[in-house]
Amino acid sequence: TLPKVVLRVPQRVPACGAILVDIGSSLGEGGRSWERIRFAVRSTAPTSAIETYLTDNYRAAPPIAVPNEFLVTGATYTFIVEICNFLGKCGRDTQSVRVMGSSASTLYGGIGGPSQQVLVMGTPLHVAADLYKIDCNGIRNSKGVVPVWTLWLIVAGVAQSTGLSSVSNDPWKFLLPPRTLQAGGYYKLQLDASYMEDRALHKWSSDIFITVSSGSIVAVLHGGGER
Repeated sequence: TLPKVVLRVPQRVPACGAILVDIGSSLGEGGRSWERIRFAVRSTAPTSAIETYLTDNYRAAPPIAVPNEFLVTGATYTFIVEICNFLGKCGRDTQSVRVMGSSASTLYGGIGGPSQQVLVMGTPLHVAADLYKIDCNGIRNSKGVVPVWTLWLIVAGVAQSTGLSSVSNDPWKFLLPPRTLQAGGYYKLQLDASYMEDRALHKWSSDIFITVSSGSIVAVLHGGGER
């Protein structure tokens, strides 16, 4: 089968920051190391140094940070990654990031796991997120970041609020008891987060989609992005 490639980068980074590039959530390596990882970078700014750096240094785990010295303030970089398994099957993903003109911190991480999930009827829904800020000094924290979960039922392509709330005491986890969701239902679980910095409100959003089935769990992540 084709690899399910998940490329994660922040949607924006501060002028003093680095771009964290991560494909660790990708699936389909067949129990072995990836046979090939190939990056391409597109931008109006120079990109050859970034491509060379990723080609020479990237490893799937842990992710790697593209140094700030390769980045141009105000530029948008589009990262394209193609990864292949030992069977010669390849997949790709594309994500973009903008280098901001300020030193404000940016959000990294997202909803854990894949973006498309099949939930076995009779099992609890348990989804966790890991979202944190990294400032220009490399300090990581989640202080001041406020998460809000919303569960939508998708009917004929239209999202309808379910009104359901997580029963977890952890604000970064969304938990529902078994048989809360209807069999055959198709849901969107959305996570919105916000924080205040430099007298400005910064927002971030991500979502996953869930189908309730009597079969086994099948899953593939949709990276979050600030906005």
